[in-house]
Amino acid sequence: MKMRRSNSGVAVLTSSALALLAAMTMPASAEEGARTDFDLICSGSGEHLASHDTYGYEWDREKHKYVQHDGVQYNREQMQATFQVEIHDGEGRIRPPKSIAPPLSSGSNGGWWQLHDLSITPDRIQGSFKFNGMNVPKISIDRRSGFMTMKGSETFEGTCTAVEPDQNRF
Repeated sequence: MKMRRSNSGVAVLTSSALALLAAMTMPASAEEGARTDFDLICSGSGEHLASHDTYGYEWDREKHKYVQHDGVQYNREQMQATFQVEIHDGEGRIRPPKSIAPPLSSGSNGGWWQLHDLSITPDRIQGSFKFNGMNVPKISIDRRSGFMTMKGSETFEGTCTAVEPDQNRF
């Protein structure tokens, strides 16, 4: 930082010193020129609860014969998935694939869910969204690596890439 003395002996800061002081008082995101508006595509793999109809016969010990059995079986399934994340003007929304959304879900607007508790720092984007009253997944995106995680009843891990919606990729 350069200072010079005026004729009266008072120290005067030069314009470069003033610019440095201004940069030191700016928030980190503005200092680093960090973006706060995003359109992201996140691809990876996840796990969700899947249901399968079961039909067949099973032995009835009381009747001593086979009886037809109809039912539903639930199990966890691995799947490939692609999410869309949009953050504009401090508001965010997420669009998970239909296959990962639970059968009973609320709050979807054309497949999009509003992000709540959104936090955008120079290093990380975090938030949550509400599939339903009991299923509120949390997302975290590392802004340096692009690595995204979603933790809730359904899980997801993948890598996000920024896209410009009005421009061709290639």
